[in-house]
Amino acid sequence: MKEKIHKHTMRNIVKKFGNFDLLRDSGYDVDSPDNFYLAQMKTDILKLQKGLDIMAPEYLVNGTGISKPRSISVKSNKIIVVEGMSSIYDEVSDIFDIRIYIELDEVERKRRFLNRAIQRNQDEVNAHRHWDYVLNAGKKYVQSNKQKCDIVINGECDLDYFSKMIEYIYLITNSFQQDT
Repeated sequence: MKEKIHKHTMRNIVKKFGNFDLLRDSGYDVDSPDNFYLAQMKTDILKLQKGLDIMAPEYLVNGTGISKPRSISVKSNKIIVVEGMSSIYDEVSDIFDIRIYIELDEVERKRRFLNRAIQRNQDEVNAHRHWDYVLNAGKKYVQSNKQKCDIVINGECDLDYFSKMIEYIYLITNSFQQDT
């Protein structure tokens, strides 16, 4: 089943320029829809849906805010899972067959966020400052768009259960496949 699914990270399509922390601290809204290459994202996803492979951008998670264009080879698959907050923005939300929102309580989100910050060697003070930004951006851009999603899943659900849901979606979509 795994070879039939591709996970595409929308973090890779950001227009962030320069040091992320400096941008954030200066009041620049890095998570605004205007700061993502949404037209390119839409073009890429539509190509994948048509069975075409693409070269996708890659966002470097190193504090520089750099997104390298056309640097990751992405193979088209039967199911394409697109993760990231930009996937529910108005400019692209219409291209997805099913939109799944993963809900996680704030305490667990913060715990996971801070663990990732440690893995990236981010200092604790900056990690907490960044968490405050992420929390506000989530309220502004993500939670306000939750109602656009078709399915809401508890983020603490068993991964086996979630995998079975994806397999079920795969089976259903095969039942309705059009002849070409």
